[in-house]
Amino acid sequence: MIEEETNIILPGKRIYGSAVGICMMDRTFPRPVGDMGNMRSFSVPVMYDIVHGVAGMPAMSVTQTNDLYTPFYESCMRLVDQGASAITTTCGYAALLQDRLAASVPVTFAASSLIQIPSVFAALPSSAKIAVIAARAPGLTRDHLLNTGVSADQWERIVIVDLQQAPAFKEAILDNPGKVPLDVNRARQDISRLCAEAVQVDPAIGAFVAECANVGPYSRAIQAATDRPVWDGVTLVHWLHAARNGT
Repeated sequence: MIEEETNIILPGKRIYGSAVGICMMDRTFPRPVGDMGNMRSFSVPVMYDIVHGVAGMPAMSVTQTNDLYTPFYESCMRLVDQGASAITTTCGYAALLQDRLAASVPVTFAASSLIQIPSVFAALPSSAKIAVIAARAPGLTRDHLLNTGVSADQWERIVIVDLQQAPAFKEAILDNPGKVPLDVNRARQDISRLCAEAVQVDPAIGAFVAECANVGPYSRAIQAATDRPVWDGVTLVHWLHAARNGT
């Protein structure tokens, strides 16, 4: 048994032990280890809540934001009620909700793995670019990135890798979610190839950040293919946990 570091424990929670809460989209496609929807992806405790009815959304647009705020907020509050110390989501496009939810949810909130971009820029040379791995590139707009703290001038240093160009991933995750199996090896090959080609075209790319919560299973292959660091939803969860729990 691990002893508490203090003799004074504040009341107010039903469940203690501070896990990171993850708002899950209402989808049923395969989730290999590395995906945010697979508990084995994490070396820290996580808890899940389904954002019921939010399924089949190809991307969140500005016009969708008002309709989706309430189901996301209710999901966050269910996680808070279960004792979550920080919360994120499995929809990178939820970046449009960052300000509103961070202001209304009573724990640390990171709507999207894209929120890591400003810190990654700070760690790179001023001339370096970041390649964002997006589920559907046309849906990822300047507004999404500005809502995660990316500055207007940094927008010019963003390159987008479109997962619609990865056939195995596109078929199982984007086009037919929950209807066909995922060929993990093919997806790994397709995605690492896309990222390697991006670096060949633009060697100024200094790092990758995954918008898509389903990229984690392929992050190691991307690192090997490009010799570049990769930040994804799993790195975000570990960062949130360390900040809230000191490990």
